[in-house]
Amino acid sequence: MTETHGHVSGHTMHHYSVYGLSITSDIELLGAREIEPTQSPDVVVKRSKIELPSAESFEEGRYASATIHEALLAWIKVGCIKVVRGREIHVSPLPDLPGSLISLFVTGAAMGVLLHQRGFLVLHASAVQIDGKVAAFIGFKGMGKSTTAAALVGQGASLVSDDVLAIDVDFFVRPGSDLVKLWPGALNAALEDNTEDSPTLYPGIEKRAKVLTGSVVAESFPLEAVYVLDSGDGVSSEKVSQAEAFLEVMRHTYAPRFVGTDGTPPELFAQSTRFVSNVPVFRLHRKPDLSELTSVAGAVERHVSDLLAQNES
Repeated sequence: MTETHGHVSGHTMHHYSVYGLSITSDIELLGAREIEPTQSPDVVVKRSKIELPSAESFEEGRYASATIHEALLAWIKVGCIKVVRGREIHVSPLPDLPGSLISLFVTGAAMGVLLHQRGFLVLHASAVQIDGKVAAFIGFKGMGKSTTAAALVGQGASLVSDDVLAIDVDFFVRPGSDLVKLWPGALNAALEDNTEDSPTLYPGIEKRAKVLTGSVVAESFPLEAVYVLDSGDGVSSEKVSQAEAFLEVMRHTYAPRFVGTDGTPPELFAQSTRFVSNVPVFRLHRKPDLSELTSVAGAVERHVSDLLAQNES
């Protein structure tokens, strides 16, 4: 990482810009863009002492409790994170937890909740910029959101965000970090990259954290289309109805899976309705085979170009 500035309580302070927000953090955030210090950052990330919930409170190793303005997230093998009013992220990791792992939970789950608290529509999605417009990919775990985005980056697109997608009221997408998370085979197929050059995300798990310096955007771009990843024998796309699009958007909205009904902003349904009335959603069928990545990326590029041409005519 480049130079950091300042110390608080013995911790080096880092200064970042992520999702268009200035962040001051005493935790190093992998893949976040460093900036000069600011007097009044939008978000403060700091280590705090938070008591871990009782063991019986966890479900499948995870715990969440939330109101609209505050959320407590906990993982039995990670520790606790408290997100407050879209402005503060308090982190209480377990002893000896790797810094890279702490960073992933801050820029992932915690940031997704914080962006919801700030009024963004946040999707569990990956996205790239093609010809000045954004194509986003949603789908269930393992469907290849990050891999599809990385394949397009490998063919000249720019990464907008991986995993957490923040959409403002004008349907512009805020740029996330420079990081994409990929399994070794996908990393090699999408980017022809040497796996050993990228660190593993979790101890004992081979998924890698690839920082795409130079292949990412640093400003907001309008969202042109959302693609729901699905299986198929060949590559094809079909526009879905607004009713189906609404269900898909709600299904892949980020915060509710962490904070439930109590922590979900009441405007989420209205946001999603307005969203699908203005942004087309397509179902992208393709064979989930790494050898098909090049043809999938090419098909998406052509489809986005066709959409742009239609909008201009």
